[in-house]
Amino acid sequence: MSEPMTKHEPNLLDAKTLEAVMMNNDLADLTPEQRLNYYNAVCESLGLNPYTQPFQYLRLQGKLTLYARRDCTDQLRKKHNVSIQIVARERLDDVYIVTARATMPDGRTDESIGVVSLAGLRGNELCNAFMRAETKAKRRVTLSIVGLGWLDESEIETVSDAQRVTVNMETGVIENAPEREQQASPVNGSEHRSGDSKKEPHKAEQWHAVNARLHARFNHEVIHNAAVRLCKVDSVQQCTVAQLEAIERYLHQQAQRASRAQADARTADEAAKAA
Repeated sequence: MSEPMTKHEPNLLDAKTLEAVMMNNDLADLTPEQRLNYYNAVCESLGLNPYTQPFQYLRLQGKLTLYARRDCTDQLRKKHNVSIQIVARERLDDVYIVTARATMPDGRTDESIGVVSLAGLRGNELCNAFMRAETKAKRRVTLSIVGLGWLDESEIETVSDAQRVTVNMETGVIENAPEREQQASPVNGSEHRSGDSKKEPHKAEQWHAVNARLHARFNHEVIHNAAVRLCKVDSVQQCTVAQLEAIERYLHQQAQRASRAQADARTADEAAKAA
């Protein structure tokens, strides 16, 4: 694991760097050195250890920003003596909701929820979803009670235009563009060709069209779970057009089956009442 710049001094975050961040709210506009200085200054202001990389970079709504990792919320809870209590767990149809309450030493409290979709899940996947909801709730309430508005890493998969960006923590240089990785697909049995969207721009447009169509009909969590199960990827962003289309067909078939099952159940109920 690479480490942040070791020669860190608080005064390295000069007025120009601060002005650039405040004006544009886009860390991509900074030079690599400014970006590194900003990262270290943020960690210092919050009392976090930059060597544990409590933040990583994210492209959101076209701008480069930071998101909080587990190391961030763990350190914040310890530093501010935040205690967390799960006050509610609720299942509404295919949605599981966990409510976490955070309490500060001065008695101040805050609450946040963690929500996940359980549609189509069973066994270990269902168990993991339950735990993920609790993790979301705990991390979100931690950031909220200490006054930070950053996304937590557990929330990223539910934000459709969020893309992780790799920044070298020694130099501050952006090492990768936020493009979808290409991986082997068990859906169509062929290998993805890395960089297809670069070579054929129309494929990128087609990808966004299919993705928009999916999200217009299905919950993001449902789409994510289908991508993980069918395509063996970590996120929807890593799917190719062919994989997205396969996911769309699969979810459409699942919806049709559910609709038929509901219709059959209604018919059976009506028959029972008429008997």
